[in-house]
Amino acid sequence: MQAENSDYDNGYFTSSELSLCAALITLGFPLYSLDKTNPQKAVFVFKYTPDLDKTIEEFWSKQLRIEPISFFEAQRFVKSRIYGG
Repeated sequence: MQAENSDYDNGYFTSSELSLCAALITLGFPLYSLDKTNPQKAVFVFKYTPDLDKTIEEFWSKQLRIEPISFFEAQRFVKSRIYGG
């Protein structure tokens, strides 16, 4: 797995990778919170599940398939959470 920042010990997965977060949201994984304490990088927080882990592995191995329009909408949602306040 290539996630840049994960915290499985506390039961959460964190990442600032916009495309990965949009893919997870597209597939129905709820966004738990958004940490914007660092003004240079927003960190998205998801509750850890084995399905989440499998999906992340599929994303990084380029085997994940998702519906393009839903993915685009999720990207817009993610960006609005980052820049919308």
